[in-house]
Amino acid sequence: ARATTIAAPVNHRSSVLQAWYPRRKVRREEAQALSTMTTFKIVAPAVTSGGPEHIRFLFIVAGRESEFDDSGSFPIDFSKMKDGGLAAACPAFVEAKKSGALDANMGRMPVMLVDGVPIGQIQVIKRFVARKMGLYSNDDLEASKIDLIEAHLQDIKKEYNDTKKIGEEAVAAWFEKNMPEWMGKLEKCLGDEGFAVGNRLTWADVELFTIIKSFFDNLDGAAASIAACPKIQKSVELVATNPHMAAHILKRQAQKS
Repeated sequence: ARATTIAAPVNHRSSVLQAWYPRRKVRREEAQALSTMTTFKIVAPAVTSGGPEHIRFLFIVAGRESEFDDSGSFPIDFSKMKDGGLAAACPAFVEAKKSGALDANMGRMPVMLVDGVPIGQIQVIKRFVARKMGLYSNDDLEASKIDLIEAHLQDIKKEYNDTKKIGEEAVAAWFEKNMPEWMGKLEKCLGDEGFAVGNRLTWADVELFTIIKSFFDNLDGAAASIAACPKIQKSVELVATNPHMAAHILKRQAQKS
């Protein structure tokens, strides 16, 4: 006689519970992660350019712009700046300075509140955010290479700002001669793996993108300065074509039109 195999009875309730409990555990772990998530609140003028925007770039490239809290930004009316200065253009800044909210940056902006703790100095803020966004490095030597590119860019910015005090002709000459020379030297500091440092996108790439695409008044001059710098061109392009950054650029362009 053929042997008959009898299937064990299926406990549907047990199967459902077994499927439900892992999902419940995942939801609980997600809730716990959210409750311990670092918060980042910027205290600065409500602008779409300059320092606050450049800090935002780090969140954007990491795909985490939703964590950039700009609800503490001050409204500013630049039309009042010429006659009344910053006090007239941005009275909320004056109040914040009096209240001590800007003490971490010696009464200046921006300040970033990280879990409520104020941090000043824009480059310190950027470095901190880069670490949190996974755009820095745990390797000390690689981190130093990121830092040196950032430090070189600060030298370039300082010379540019000093030149602006001389006049428009000096600035025009600076873009024609000095900036290409600077960028040619900086080109030699970049790595050979397609990124500014190492084999992935870092804060160094974001800062190169920032100085070429956003920092200067003369963006055409900035772009021309890297005509002979293929490594810098590649670094800037990597950031510009990041899906999150590309979407942000389109959004800003639409706001200006």
